[in-house]
Amino acid sequence: EIIVSRDDNAYPEYVVKYERIFFHERFAEIYRKMSQRKEKGIYNGPTAEEREVLTSMWAVFGMPNKGKINKWQLLDLLNAINQPPENEDEDLDETFAEWDTKKDGWIDCDEFLEEMHRRISDGMVYY
Repeated sequence: EIIVSRDDNAYPEYVVKYERIFFHERFAEIYRKMSQRKEKGIYNGPTAEEREVLTSMWAVFGMPNKGKINKWQLLDLLNAINQPPENEDEDLDETFAEWDTKKDGWIDCDEFLEEMHRRISDGMVYY
């Protein structure tokens, strides 16, 4: 999206270009890249750029609870990244328990990153 003034006397140094990228689209892109590396046998975890995208996305969901999410926020996250549980009962409970490796009733960024790594390593393809 380019913002341009219709005034011929506009200062070109103030023309700003914005690119709107939604985090779920960016997530899909990096998840696909990680999956492709896994298929080629060269996946050793997320790159620095991929980790930054995952961490930034996590920050959106973890912000209300100081970097941690509960079961219902996990549901929101899974729906946003197009990896929803089969249902909001047993499967969501099982998914939450699986991700909550510290067994403290919350999922933090480290647990999220571990789960993304595990999903790629296990060959889970969503896109």
